[in-house]
Amino acid sequence: MAVGMKDYEREAYPKKKELFAKLFTSLLKSNDEQQPVVVEIGIGSFPNALYYQKMIAEDGLDIIGIDPNDRMEGYARNNSKLLTKKYKDN
Repeated sequence: MAVGMKDYEREAYPKKKELFAKLFTSLLKSNDEQQPVVVEIGIGSFPNALYYQKMIAEDGLDIIGIDPNDRMEGYARNNSKLLTKKYKDN
């Protein structure tokens, strides 16, 4: 994640946590036997990975990330791998 973004992410954490909880509740209510899919437009380095961890571990989720900056792909993939590793280890 970009160095300047850490302060932003720290400040945004409570609101993002609330919003993602609402999103996941909505996805689970509307799930018709298919694994939900979320599309993140402007995924960047995938700083939202930590919000997906519980949903992926408990219910399954596909995430499609789109970003106009091709250089972000490696960072997003690395954060995705860390997310996957964390919930597999638990």
